[in-house]
Amino acid sequence: MDEEQGSLLRTLRQAVLFARERVYHAGSPTPLEQLELPGTSLDLWVKREDLGPIKAYKWRGAYNRMALLTKTEREVGVVTASAGNHAQGVALAARRLGIAARIHMPRTTPRVKVEAVRGHGRGLVEIILTGDSYDDAVQSARADAEARGAAYVHAYDDLDVMAGQGTLADEVVLSGKGPFDVALLQIG
Repeated sequence: MDEEQGSLLRTLRQAVLFARERVYHAGSPTPLEQLELPGTSLDLWVKREDLGPIKAYKWRGAYNRMALLTKTEREVGVVTASAGNHAQGVALAARRLGIAARIHMPRTTPRVKVEAVRGHGRGLVEIILTGDSYDDAVQSARADAEARGAAYVHAYDDLDVMAGQGTLADEVVLSGKGPFDVALLQIG
């Protein structure tokens, strides 16, 4: 690992520690549960993000990023693009923090996801269905954010979003379970 990578890793670890203070205003740590598979000797554990406020881990990063907005940024509101779980996280954060959010979603987004975003946002979220893919929605959202002078809350390519998501791994480490030989993660 070169010096720059080491510095970034230290910065991210520090950001995860600070994120703990913020994300638990929006949701609680989720349990790590052991699964028993008959006929195997596997010691298998599952992180129960389905028990979180949006039933997925994406609320952590969205809330952390939005909690760090300046007063002026909060007044202008935020813009993002998502096909589902990140949008729900932004909507949850918008409601909890009182920040207006414009969420660009592909027209192909399942209705259940769109309705979940509306439910979490409760009037603070405007959904814009645009394009046929996530990339189309990102393009539209980026242009919208620039035109409005609004903060763009990226679904994953942002250190503060990563730090919020990192609280999930932090909970695994703090659980006292393990060490684990393999970790399987759902990314998407």
